[in-house]
Amino acid sequence: PATTAQKKPHTNQQQKDRFAEFSQMPSHVSQVVHFCERAKKKETFINVFRKIRSLEGRHKGLCVVFFDTIKTLEKVHKQLLLASNAGSGEEEAAITNKHTCAAFHGQLSQIQREKTLSDFRGGKVTTLLATDLAARGIHINHIRFVINYDFPESLHQYVHRCGRAGRTKITEQKPQDAFVHSFFTRQDGACAAQDLVALLHGGSADVQIDPNLLAFVAASVSTSATDVITMSGSDHPSPKKRPRI
Repeated sequence: PATTAQKKPHTNQQQKDRFAEFSQMPSHVSQVVHFCERAKKKETFINVFRKIRSLEGRHKGLCVVFFDTIKTLEKVHKQLLLASNAGSGEEEAAITNKHTCAAFHGQLSQIQREKTLSDFRGGKVTTLLATDLAARGIHINHIRFVINYDFPESLHQYVHRCGRAGRTKITEQKPQDAFVHSFFTRQDGACAAQDLVALLHGGSADVQIDPNLLAFVAASVSTSATDVITMSGSDHPSPKKRPRI
């Protein structure tokens, strides 16, 4: 006869224990998570980015936007420039243009990367569109915004990206307030969503999570709690998804 076993959802304490190693998440960096359809992510990003920049006034803070692939980076870069050119008025044009927005990835020459990084560090370029591989090992102070256009493959990578925001010099007494905006889709996975929400709720930073993402997580947790694993004559149980950590 078949036997059944029921998977139990993690308790709040178990979740905190699982993410204890990420407790170094800086409290002065606010976290904002947007939930959207993958097909509408570019449009959603453009709207959010425009709003962020328009609220700053004339002086734009340094911003790094992370991408998984160079192809996506280049598409969004082009779209940002088109959106800027299509706008009206000096304020719209100041949001991003070919002089203040630059790409930073492995297909650029060393000279191009060094110049772009120098311009970004000096504030001539205020928005850097980067891949993880190209940005590895780069440490720049006073980055006000980090945007995860593509959600990273692991929470380790997520925390590493977040750690680039709000860095200040040792001589400065008070850390700079900074913000991390992340775009999450269903294709990023229910397990990753559960882990992300648990991580953010376990920290001390200001957090804003899209209600649609919370509903997505609640539905996935409910499904997981009632999922029944059936073991019959076979010695091989049904495979279970592992959380992306």
